[in-house]
Amino acid sequence: MVLRILAIALISVLAACSLGNKLTFGDKFLGAPTEEHVAEPKEWVAATDWSNPEAMTVLITEYEFQPSRLVLEAGKPYRLKIINRGAFKHTFSSSGFFKSIAVRHLVAAAGKTYLPVVSRLVFEPDEEKELLFVAVRTGEHKLECTAPLHFPLGPWAASGTITVE
Repeated sequence: MVLRILAIALISVLAACSLGNKLTFGDKFLGAPTEEHVAEPKEWVAATDWSNPEAMTVLITEYEFQPSRLVLEAGKPYRLKIINRGAFKHTFSSSGFFKSIAVRHLVAAAGKTYLPVVSRLVFEPDEEKELLFVAVRTGEHKLECTAPLHFPLGPWAASGTITVE
């Protein structure tokens, strides 16, 4: 019985990874901040000294974010490079985190784009994006990969925390 359950779980995980890579979903941006987002993100960006933002890199694989814990300082600018080193499509999703920052711009394969409100970033295998932002509000935020059908991975799915102090 246990072997049967393990076999079903393994098949579900493999199916989720292969189907998740074929389903269409992408980066999610909002045109304007909601009440939950940082007010006046353009003003935060304009008031920030961008001459030396702190550089950080996060790698995404099928099972983890590396590092899985980011600690940021409120009021400080960051250049966050996110790279998908996995074989499948993955996301960098953290609703609370994206609501607590003011985005200067996102640099991706398509070029630089100003995006005042980011909700989710999606990465193809070996794709990288660079997010320039200033951390505004303090708090601890859950980080997760929300790629379709990754829920069967349960505790083995990529997850972490982002803390703004």
